[in-house]
Amino acid sequence: MAIISFLSISILVFLLPAEKLIRKTSNLSYRYRSQYRRGKDLLIDLSQLNLMGDLTHLSHYKFFDELICEISQVAKEFGAATSKTLSKLRHSLSTDLQIEKKSSSVMNESYFQFILAACLTLFLNIFSTKILDFEIDTLFISCALAYNLIGIITFHYLIKKLAQKQIVPIGHVLHSFLIFKLMYDVGTPLNQLISRSRINSLADIQLSYAKELFRRLAALVEMKQAQGLDIGDDLESIEIGLWDEYKSQNEQLLSRIKICKFIWLVVFFFIPYVGNFFRLISHLNL
Repeated sequence: MAIISFLSISILVFLLPAEKLIRKTSNLSYRYRSQYRRGKDLLIDLSQLNLMGDLTHLSHYKFFDELICEISQVAKEFGAATSKTLSKLRHSLSTDLQIEKKSSSVMNESYFQFILAACLTLFLNIFSTKILDFEIDTLFISCALAYNLIGIITFHYLIKKLAQKQIVPIGHVLHSFLIFKLMYDVGTPLNQLISRSRINSLADIQLSYAKELFRRLAALVEMKQAQGLDIGDDLESIEIGLWDEYKSQNEQLLSRIKICKFIWLVVFFFIPYVGNFFRLISHLNL
């Protein structure tokens, strides 16, 4: 019987379209890449980018790929010189990836510690009940594991929510401002570049740096319209400040992830462990 099973499996393996399976597996692994891997691939794409070519192959990473496509569109329509903008974008993307790598490492470390803590509670329960000759409390184990699982799920969604709240707005601000600046550099009329860059949408973002940027840009545009002065240097200064703010927001997010990890370990994993310990003591009638 074992020989027949072995032969059947061997024949099945040889009959399977291996090349097709490998290709599909590769496509799936590419599709479900980590955020950090997507960013690395985008950085490679950016280093050999042809803005006038097809950009549908760009890896999706935060707001960077959409910004690159928008820059490409502006370059095609207005003949904008984009080398300086793309150079800064490459540098900022590279810096962002360093922080993203740390964030990914902390997240993976968190999940590992959560699972390790859950397993420790489980094994302690089973081992101690065997040693003390108690019955295994399946109800406690089930409740503890369910509680641990709730902790892992809520941690995942909390960090996702924090990232959306902290990183998405600054990404939108950078997107609008960089298009505004790029179009200004090629001499686009103010009314047209304000409309195209959607810079007025910054007024709707309920964050201090966005409102401050909107007030500063409004003052610069008014000065440009009234006096005809060049505001290029001011825009350059704003861009540097925005990238610094973006880096700061990412670092704050990383700090919050670490704090949340500690809180979740205590609330969802240490408490069941201690609860199990006191439960065993109560059985000893000490």
